[in-house]
Amino acid sequence: SNKRKVLDKLFFESILYGKLKNIFVDRMKINPHIDTDVFKKRMGTFIKNINSEKSVDLEQYMSVEGFYLMDSLNITKIGSLYLTGFDFKEDNENKVEKARFLFVQVVPLKNGKPGYFVAGVEVNFSENLILTMIRNISTQIKRDYNEDEEGFEKNWDENLNNFYYSIKKLVINNLGINTFVENENDRNDEESDFYYKKDRRAMYKMCKELDERVLEEFRQELNRKFEEGTDSVIESLFKRLFKPTQIVLPKYKIEFKDKLDSLLLSTLIRVLADDEDIVDIAKEKKLIGFPTKISFTSESSEKGSTGTSGKDSPVSGSGMFHSLYTDFNEAFELPYWSISWFRDFRHQSSSDINVVPSTIESRGKLFRITFKNNTYLTKELIYHVIRNIDRYRSQEDQ
Repeated sequence: SNKRKVLDKLFFESILYGKLKNIFVDRMKINPHIDTDVFKKRMGTFIKNINSEKSVDLEQYMSVEGFYLMDSLNITKIGSLYLTGFDFKEDNENKVEKARFLFVQVVPLKNGKPGYFVAGVEVNFSENLILTMIRNISTQIKRDYNEDEEGFEKNWDENLNNFYYSIKKLVINNLGINTFVENENDRNDEESDFYYKKDRRAMYKMCKELDERVLEEFRQELNRKFEEGTDSVIESLFKRLFKPTQIVLPKYKIEFKDKLDSLLLSTLIRVLADDEDIVDIAKEKKLIGFPTKISFTSESSEKGSTGTSGKDSPVSGSGMFHSLYTDFNEAFELPYWSISWFRDFRHQSSSDINVVPSTIESRGKLFRITFKNNTYLTKELIYHVIRNIDRYRSQEDQ
């Protein structure tokens, strides 16, 4: 019935956008503009390949028009992979605009029961994005399952990233779009638009802009207090420190000045504001959120990593961050960082400072966003996050 279909769709979406906290983002070079008829034909083969051998008595329901069978399938055979739900939307020119899939892989758990590695994939042709969303249960999987059995072959993935690679490959190959999607060669080619270091530079830019917006007033305050800069202070310190005959290289003075300015700012913030104040400022300025942890490599310090104790503690308020700020300024790349997003991203309520903590990682093989919990996860929030990140990733001037 129609009512049933509406409920099934809600259930499908609640799993897809509400339960799968690891989101891998792949970009398409251009929209392949697949005709709906071609798409359905490919889906027919796909469904047959993946679901048919498995004595499922629901085959008649697995239509190329879409289906939601999440709770009708009773699957326990270790290693089997099912497509448990799928739908798509076409535009008014009979091209596929969006296709969504929900896969379940049965894996052996340490507690002796079968468990489910769940992956959702959304192929968004209109925005040239493919999202592979996974609920990570890899720590609960039994590793040495049936290893001693004669001729035993393991046909499932035990870790998050491998599961992502398998599922993504499955989808793009069966839809016939693999030549349209960025691949590992693109991500490791300096000339390519998809070069992974461009992502790291984009993330650096994003983090730095958030930090600068939130600390704007404090920096202005500092400049008011030291209208003529800190040069005279440094001169008198160096006069005491060195004999007139000792040569101090200009670059030492510059480095000292940068660190001193950074330290002054940090002390000013620690005296005038606590974490909550900084969060309030970010909210007041209607920012998307604030960084809570950054990890980078710069010229002078081999590796800099700084983090705060939790999702409600902005890195901009941490002393550690300011002592590394000069290094962060020359890093230009941010491979790994954490940001807390405001749940109320439309800024309808100024007092709602609840956040959704996440971590963003850019590597040669993948770009991943991990949400720390799924308390406030929704389709809208996920898209808010992805579009904001994508805005920086697609800025041409990197």
